[in-house]
Amino acid sequence: MRLHRGTRFLIALVAVLALVAGFLATSHTQKSRADIDFFGSAAQRALRAPVVGMATTPTGKGYWLVASDGGVFTYGDASFHGSMGGQHVNAPIVDIAPTPSGQGYWLVANDGGVFTYGDAKFFGGLGSSRNHASIMAIEPSRSGNGYWMLGSDGSIYTFGDAPYLGGIPPAQRNMLGVRSMTSTPTGRGYWIVSGDGGVFTFGDAPFLGSAASLHPAAPIVGLDATPTGKGYTLVGSDGGVFTYGDSPFYGSATTMSLRASIVGIAAPPGGGGYWLVGLDGGIFSFDPRGVSSLGPGGVGQIGPSNAAIMRPSGSITITTPGQVVENINVSGTITINANNVTVRNFRAQNVVQNANNGGMLLEDGEVYGGGSFTGDGIAWANYTLRRMNVHNTFDGLKAHGNVLIENSWVHDMNEFKGLQYGAGGYSHNDGLQTSSGSNITIRGSRFERTGFNSAIFIDADQGPIGNVLIENNFIDGGGFSLYSIQSRSAPQFGVPTNVVVRNNVFGSDHLFDYAVLGGGATWTNNKSVAGALINPRRE
Repeated sequence: MRLHRGTRFLIALVAVLALVAGFLATSHTQKSRADIDFFGSAAQRALRAPVVGMATTPTGKGYWLVASDGGVFTYGDASFHGSMGGQHVNAPIVDIAPTPSGQGYWLVANDGGVFTYGDAKFFGGLGSSRNHASIMAIEPSRSGNGYWMLGSDGSIYTFGDAPYLGGIPPAQRNMLGVRSMTSTPTGRGYWIVSGDGGVFTFGDAPFLGSAASLHPAAPIVGLDATPTGKGYTLVGSDGGVFTYGDSPFYGSATTMSLRASIVGIAAPPGGGGYWLVGLDGGIFSFDPRGVSSLGPGGVGQIGPSNAAIMRPSGSITITTPGQVVENINVSGTITINANNVTVRNFRAQNVVQNANNGGMLLEDGEVYGGGSFTGDGIAWANYTLRRMNVHNTFDGLKAHGNVLIENSWVHDMNEFKGLQYGAGGYSHNDGLQTSSGSNITIRGSRFERTGFNSAIFIDADQGPIGNVLIENNFIDGGGFSLYSIQSRSAPQFGVPTNVVVRNNVFGSDHLFDYAVLGGGATWTNNKSVAGALINPRRE
């Protein structure tokens, strides 16, 4: 099954020039969600040319990457059958497609030349012809005995048993050009996507919506369909993800400080997640098991429940008690100045409930901060979070009493260095910080890559703290991943009382230890990722 389509010559050419000039920095390897779905990346290689395509194996347990010089890189159970790397090519390679068996693949060049490896058969190409549009993608027929090629003007070229079902009429073509295509599960239809997010359907491919009316912040560069053929996902060069039909939203890379543009999207044949691939070969993996697979109990999907129906908005202030706000993509702050407000299926840079109000409920949302954002993700007290994805903020959550956190993911806090950030000259980030208040419950959630300080920091420096329950979470990062002792700066408020820590899994990405606890805190059945019982330091 073919899973990534659509890269274009212009992107590849720009990237090659950038590589030559030394401006395209190598990105960090990203494992954005489920580590079990990450099989490696080319981000740390000294690439001679940018990565322009990706395809997955029939098992979903591996993938191939291809660079514009024809170099092929294999990961997981993807087998290597040859490449054009180091050989002369008349035009840049723009895409790769696997055979149904996974024992071969086709490469296609911008001029329509086709190169076959393993059990891939040659059914023709356009390399010797000059009267055609630049080729953007190759898509195999269901049998593997043919393939389609997609032209940059929306034209379709067929070979072998791939049926011609139409192309985009000239009157419907737009200035951003055509980027990608994918076929339906039956092989009797296909979708084409253009740079502005427009989706065009042919044969038995259903139209389920497009991103054109949303005016994406960056060009759409990739398209992938669900196994049922009743949904599809689009991705932009900035890592933005748009889902339609039965395609679930598992997250995006828009706030991950990308060092190279995204060029496509791929998914396992059975669905359940997706990878994004960058020009530098960086891989970003997304699926719901990023929370459930390493944390006890499993939590299911987090973040927006249906990104396709969210409407764009600037910062908003809610002043009506009991108001329910849904399906909104906020390019700023949600400020809540009323009691018992509910916000669900949303994105926002951050959410702040006025200290005089309470009863806030946030569900199925993403708080994304930003690469240079220095504010808190969600603050302050008297609220409930469910299925929230909070990342790239200074502190993820401020929880100053009467707070319930369930089935949520707090990760990748923004770290800064400089004397302005206090002791040590670095930012003291926390995934969750409690400075006062009682009745705080954190369960079934995941805290990781939360910065220099702690994943969960309980420090009574503004008032007494009591009745804290931390159970069934994955907790990782910081100096001490979990910190709950008498405040060094305000000892008059005493040690946090009635702190219960049970049935959690702790990662090993800490500077000092898993946890440090004081005041007789209860510690029960907490384990490392290897399954061994662990103990905290005591004060």
